[in-house]
Amino acid sequence: MKNVNCNFCGHESDQILYSLRDWQTEHNETFTLVRCHNCGLLYLNPQPSWEELIPYYPDHYRPYVLPDKKGRNSFFAKIKSSGWRRRKKVIEGKIPGGRILDVGCATGEFLAVMETSDRWECHGVEPVSYAASIARQNTHARILEGTLLDANYPDDFFDVITLWDVLEHTADPVSIFRETHRILKPGGVLIMCVPDPDSVTGRWFGASWVGYDAPRHLHTFPKATLAKQLAFEEFEKIEIAYLSSDHYLFFGSLAVFCYTHHLPFGGIIFAKISKSTWMRIFLAIFFLFERWLGFGSAPVYFACSPAKRVDKK
Repeated sequence: MKNVNCNFCGHESDQILYSLRDWQTEHNETFTLVRCHNCGLLYLNPQPSWEELIPYYPDHYRPYVLPDKKGRNSFFAKIKSSGWRRRKKVIEGKIPGGRILDVGCATGEFLAVMETSDRWECHGVEPVSYAASIARQNTHARILEGTLLDANYPDDFFDVITLWDVLEHTADPVSIFRETHRILKPGGVLIMCVPDPDSVTGRWFGASWVGYDAPRHLHTFPKATLAKQLAFEEFEKIEIAYLSSDHYLFFGSLAVFCYTHHLPFGGIIFAKISKSTWMRIFLAIFFLFERWLGFGSAPVYFACSPAKRVDKK
């Protein structure tokens, strides 16, 4: 691990917030979460390298678990995919079709939904070999194994670029912004979903909030800080919406709270609820109401590449 400065503003001065550990694997290391005194960005410091992080992305890591073909056609699978269908509808309300890139596409679930219409030419990039191979098997998308910065796409290539719960995993978010800006067509849309530590649940649960998910989440983005940085990177028409249920963030955080306070039975119960499709259905109206009020923990950002770009050379 190495000490780092703030990725957004470069300042060295930070405030220690929490000492965090991973609750998804059996590793016992602790990681220090800090807040930049200047711009408010939250990040792990010191930060692990990608090589040090690989053991924290096992094959059973939650985003990499895909049901078999029979399970994919089940009632529960259709409920789980409803969130992807909702996102597809919102995207097509902004751009009716074109070339789309999903960064950190995991097993390709989102791209599989986008492929259900012939409006889209689908691309994905995924750094974990196991997940990328599943995405190739289960979609017709063009999947590259590696990072966005390794992919070297042409200038002005994509109409839409999505990062669903991905930006927080990256070591250099500013480089991600600049690369997406380069490869988006003029007027193209960058769409990102990231957890907000200043949300109600983030403030309630503190160090137990699963939105921190150390050490996989190298950065955590307060809503105002991220919106300001997007504008600084010359994105326009920045909008924020709430499209995802907070079910997992809420009950997963309750589980971690119980474990950290030596209440293992409560931890087991809430961990099961956090992953239960039945409970997700039963409590859907509560979390829907929360989204309507704008209290969600995982805002989705829409940011447009300028329709006319200024040549700075």
